Amino acid sequence: ASGSMWGQMDGKAKVEIATSVLSTSVNNLPENQSIGLVAYGHRKKGDCKDVETLVTMDNNSKDKVTSALKNIKPLGKTPLAYSASLVIDQLRKSKERATIILITDGIESCDGEICDVVQSAKTEGINLKLHIVGFGLKEGETKQLKCAAKAGDGQYYDAANASGLGDVLNEVTQQTIDKPKGNVTVYAVKNGE
Repeated sequence: ASGSMWGQMDGKAKVEIATSVLSTSVNNLPENQSIGLVAYGHRKKGDCKDVETLVTMDNNSKDKVTSALKNIKPLGKTPLAYSASLVIDQLRKSKERATIILITDGIESCDGEICDVVQSAKTEGINLKLHIVGFGLKEGETKQLKCAAKAGDGQYYDAANASGLGDVLNEVTQQTIDKPKGNVTVYAVKNGE
């Protein structure tokens, strides 16, 4: 929920697009799927520690997540590394394994190195798969994100618009930690399709 999510895309604010597409993706998950939600930048402008678990990872109510999504108001910074470290801390304490999907429309703005955070967690033996979705990012802004996704045994995906975000989230929610390594998925866009 960085302030840049108020930016326009296809005539709508990116936050509106993301909320709608994420709600649809959550509702398409299997029944009884455990799903948590962590947001950053939604309470204070300019605060690099503004990260909050809105719905805990042991939740299996889709309504809780979609309701929390609707109440997010973008305000702040983009503390990607700090956000990732807090989610990883939750996994460390719970001893759970999880697929983490990080959606961002911007690069790190709080001097963190998300790739280092993820590499350290994997070295420590934290069982996670990290996918990162860049929503409307520009060429050249993705190096750290691609590094972090690779370190997290996941993928980096570009989503340039609402339909792209929907397609990517459908893909990403299939690539869970339960799938064995070696799965390969190809996603391409030609003439807008």
